[in-house]
Amino acid sequence: MNAMSEPKGSPLAANDIPPRPAFAPGRRTMTIMDAIYSRRAVQRFTAAPVPETAIHALLYAAVQAPTLAQDSAALGFSIIGDRQVLCDLSEWTGRLYNAVEGQAMTPHRAEAGDLDFFHGGHLLMVIYDLSGEARHVPECWMAAENLMLAACGMGLGTCLIAPAVDALNGAEWKRRLDVPKAALAVAAIVLGTPEGPLPTVNRFPPEVFSWLS
Repeated sequence: MNAMSEPKGSPLAANDIPPRPAFAPGRRTMTIMDAIYSRRAVQRFTAAPVPETAIHALLYAAVQAPTLAQDSAALGFSIIGDRQVLCDLSEWTGRLYNAVEGQAMTPHRAEAGDLDFFHGGHLLMVIYDLSGEARHVPECWMAAENLMLAACGMGLGTCLIAPAVDALNGAEWKRRLDVPKAALAVAAIVLGTPEGPLPTVNRFPPEVFSWLS
């Protein structure tokens, strides 16, 4: 069964079957379990740009995540690839972070190309909740996981940048990125080609409190 076919007994109208984007990359041999076990938070990226076709494919992967409201879009996105804008956002993030931590407001860039908070990455993808309801926020995290696993399957690396969310939810950055005032930035993900092999990370085994059968 291919990805676009449906099980027998549950026929769908032609317009109910979601189209596979024409720009989506070819299928790789990596399984979903491969991606789950090999995805890591990448903190060193090469200078290679992320192709626009890959960005579109990741956006479409993100919106395949489960949603409570099938009849309306609850997600929004910002794509930031401008190095100067990333530098400005990194510095703004650093000032907020230091203020919260009670530290001096030291700058978080030495020069235009030094993006400390973004680990030298050249593309930031931000996922917003547009619903205004707390019950929809988990949809953003499921979309983020879809995006990061899809990126792993495409040979790209990702890292969540939690400190940037406060800056992105401020009035200044909503204005600069043309984001609706009511939108809530939930996940900021830096994206690019990993520099060098990724380390193995050992996880704790699952702690099961109950298993009733």
